[in-house]
Amino acid sequence: MAAPSTFTALYERDTESDVWLVRIDGIDGCHTYGRTRTEAEERIREALALWLGHDVDGYTLTRTECAGDDVLELGTPDSANGNDG
Repeated sequence: MAAPSTFTALYERDTESDVWLVRIDGIDGCHTYGRTRTEAEERIREALALWLGHDVDGYTLTRTECAGDDVLELGTPDSANGNDG
């Protein structure tokens, strides 16, 4: 079964530890953290690449807000057709 072409990263601010927690929705164990949102984004890309078994640098990024959460959608270049990003 092929992996989906779009992934959603859910961010949560942990004020106690002063870090951003991030996980890929629907993939148990694909999670990480960063001291900044940028660092968390870099780390979740790395975690997803390890899970998929290939680089995700060519994937498009779309940031949206969902129920108060900061959401980052990762999609293959093919899934970005017609999407302004």
